[in-house]
Amino acid sequence: MQLKSKHVLFREILEDDIPQIHQLNILPEVDKYNTLGIPKNIKETQDLTISWITAQQQNPREKYVWLLQNKEGCFIGLLGLNKGKKITSMLKYGINFFLNFGIKVLPRKLLNVF
Repeated sequence: MQLKSKHVLFREILEDDIPQIHQLNILPEVDKYNTLGIPKNIKETQDLTISWITAQQQNPREKYVWLLQNKEGCFIGLLGLNKGKKITSMLKYGINFFLNFGIKVLPRKLLNVF
């Protein structure tokens, strides 16, 4: 699945994305807001990423993780969505960005794509 907004391309993650995801998740600035913590090594990132890729195959889907790219095709972050329990209509989300890309939209506005 691939989605596009005015500023960002959303695409599902691939195993080839593991090094980029690892570089994002080891940044202290990202960890400050990330509930997963800093991965100890790339193997930990690989295991997590593989679990996300496996979740992409589930039906019905409960989790979505997209790699975000700017207009130039550069990796700028991740967006994860988790459906809430069936008794609520809650949708939990987490967004991690590389800060040096100067995103001009607020993360919540990214969700307007959905």
